[in-house]
Order: sequence, then C-alpha cells, then structure tokens
Amino acid sequence: MQNIIKSTYRFITSLRCAIVLLIVLAISSIIGTVIPQGMPDEAVIATYGRDSLKAWFITHLHLNDLYHSPWFQFLLTVLAVNIILCTVEHFPKTMKLWTHEHRDLSPERLKKFSLSREFKSDFGFKQTVETIRKVLGNRFGNIKEFNKPIDGQWGCIAHKGRFSLFMVYGIHLSIILILLGAFVGSVLGFRGMMTIVEGDSDNLVRLARKNKAIKLPFTVRCDDFRVEFYENGMPKEYISFITVLKGKMEVQKARIKVNEPFTYEGVTFYQASYGSLINEVTLVLTDPEAGKSWTVTVKPDKPAFLESQGITVHVLDFREDFSGFGPAVAVAIMEPNKKPEGSWILIKFPKFHGNRIGKYRVAVEDYKTIYYTGLQVKRDPGVWIVWIGFGAFIVFLFATFYWSYRNVWVSVVHDNDGTRVFMAGRSSRNSFAFEREFDKVCAEIMRAFSMMEAEGR
Repeated sequence: MQNIIKSTYRFITSLRCAIVLLIVLAISSIIGTVIPQGMPDEAVIATYGRDSLKAWFITHLHLNDLYHSPWFQFLLTVLAVNIILCTVEHFPKTMKLWTHEHRDLSPERLKKFSLSREFKSDFGFKQTVETIRKVLGNRFGNIKEFNKPIDGQWGCIAHKGRFSLFMVYGIHLSIILILLGAFVGSVLGFRGMMTIVEGDSDNLVRLARKNKAIKLPFTVRCDDFRVEFYENGMPKEYISFITVLKGKMEVQKARIKVNEPFTYEGVTFYQASYGSLINEVTLVLTDPEAGKSWTVTVKPDKPAFLESQGITVHVLDFREDFSGFGPAVAVAIMEPNKKPEGSWILIKFPKFHGNRIGKYRVAVEDYKTIYYTGLQVKRDPGVWIVWIGFGAFIVFLFATFYWSYRNVWVSVVHDNDGTRVFMAGRSSRNSFAFEREFDKVCAEIMRAFSMMEAEGR
C-alpha cells in the first residue's frame, strides 16, 4: 500500500504528469472550439438524433458546456496540485543553491571548473588584490571575501542575477493564477441566452445545457431592434438598442451588435441571433358550402371569438420561412364540445389547398410582426485573474530565459613564485554568452595591471 501511495505521489509531482494534463486540457479546448458551446441538451439531441452515439457523448460528458463541466474543473485542480507539489519538492534545492557560497577557493578546486583562467601578476600581493577587488566591484557590485589579504592567500566570490534562481517559481505562480482564474470562472461564472421582444424587458438568463435560469440583479429592456439585409435576402447587420434598469430607474443605454458586446456589472451581452414574432394577423375564414366569409383580427395573446359561428380563433405560432414556402402562421379553431383543429396557413399562397381547418378555408389578409433579439449572456469573474496570470507568466518567462545566475570565483596566492591569480566562473544558463563575459572580466583585470605598470606603480 505504501508503495502504491509513493508511486502515485511521485507521478503527481512529476513533469510527466504535468505534460499529460496539459495535453488533455489542450485536446479538451480543441473539442470545446469544434463543438458549439452553450447548446442545450435538447438542441444537441435534435441535431444529432436521440439514439445517436455522438449526442450521447456530448450530453453525458457535458461537451456542449465543457468549460463548466465537473471533469474539466477536476483537471484544472489536479494540474494546480501538481504545480504546487513540484514547487514544494524543488524549492529546498533552490534555497540550498541560494545559500551555498563555495568557501573552498583553493587553486586546485578552481582549476577543475570547465571555465577557468590562471595568470601571474607582476605586482605585489596587496596591489593585485586591490586591483581585482575594484574590477569585480565595478562589474558585479558587491563581492564577498573569504580571506584577509595579509595571509598570502585571498579569495572572493562575485555574483550577479541571484534572484533568477526563483524565476521558475514565478512561472509556477503565474500558471496557478491562470488555473485559479479559469476555475473561478468555471464555478462562479455562467453562459446563457436572453430572448427579448421589442418593447419588453427581462432579467432571466436561461443557462446553457442546464434546465434552470439565473436572475440578474438588473433588468434589460429592448427598446428597438434593427436589421439590414443584402440584396439576396441574407442579414447584413442586426443591432439591439437596450436600456439597463435598476427597479424602475434607467441606469444605462447601450447598442449591441455582432462583435461589439456590452458589459455591465461584470455581465457581458453579445448579439447572437434574432427573429420575428407575429404581433397581429387578419384572417379571412370562408365556408364554401354556405358561400359566406368572415374577417377576424387575432393577436397571439388575444384570441378572436366569431359570435355568428360560435368559434374561437387562436394564433399559436409563426414561421418566417415554412419549408421553403415563405412565412406561415399556425392557426387553431375551437368549437364548443368539439376537439380543437389547427393547421399551418401559408401567407403568400392564399389559394393553397392545405390552407384549410375543418370546414373553413383560411387565408391571411394582413399580418404584422415584431422582432425579438437573442442575446448571449456571459459572466466570467475569473477573467481578470487569468489576465494577471498571463501577464506575470510572460514577464517571468522572459526573466527565466534572459536572466541567469552568474558566479565568478577568484583566488590570489603569493608564494616563492610570486603572485598568481586563479579565476573560475559558472552560469546557470546561456554558458556561451557568459564565457564571453568572463573573458571580458579577465581582460579588464589584465588592462588594469597594464595601466598600473604604465604608471610605474
């Protein structure tokens, strides 16, 4: 059991686990791009068929609302745990590098470095030490000395970019912020639709996939809706003019069009769709046997009673294009003690033989429609956390690649052979660039010696 726990822990804290999780998240994001997000389960079933395996997978794995699904939230959590545990595992090693000073600066040790130099000074021990101290101080700032220059041996270490050791943890923190923002948006955010008729208002957002609605702390009223068409009849542009109300008070007006959303109190509205509803229709009912006709005007919410015939006429639905035959209206006729009868009535084909309900031929004399706007509504409270995380990630990523921890060790020894200087250097990354910098430091020390010689010191 302990071996299983240890193996599981090693995998969770491994780079391999992080790579696997990132690949799965990337594939999930691709799926979330290919499959339209926000489709209700009923729409998925209607699109692919109730018995379709594809519809089953989409609805049961919540692929139509992937970013709010429990398994996607689980993946984000596991990746965050992996990064945190990796940080905890490696941070002590970084602290060891931070505090380790390499006090053993013997010439024998420095010669073993892959980047090392040795040269002889023609000046006294103290003059040599003072010159090196000055050059390294100008180049690296503060230096740390380990021997007093009175014992015939002196050593120091000069370093730069020490904080670069911790830049990788900045990347870890940035990724955790991104994951946190995504998780907050997934749990506390929502995406849904609002359908508002011109002149009406609403504050309920019907959530995607879920059979429930969220009540907004404000109301949205559609004051006007306008649509422009191309010559072929395709919509060119459609715009919603809305007003936000708090109670009965108008607090803000806005125009929403495609690719120009509107945001209020963290809730963003996108122009997603539109359509027409029947507002009023004038029908002509003809009884061929009696040779009589009657004209009635009907509203969707106000059926018309034809007293002479004892019937009630209802308008149930409206289609802008019914099976390629143009606009049509669904009409039902109710007679006392009889079963209601109804049919779709083609507006542009008044003499169509199917325009018949019971014993009546039905034709549309006139009709009026009203537009409704379909607004996609989205709230993502974690988006700013994600943006901060991405900004920090870019900063720390550049710092990680272009900022390195550079060390130069120096040992000056005075013995019977005179004063000798031993130097070694090491960089945490970009060794070729540091080798050039190290050669410049050595050359600068040699130039300082030459200047001293020219001045006759």
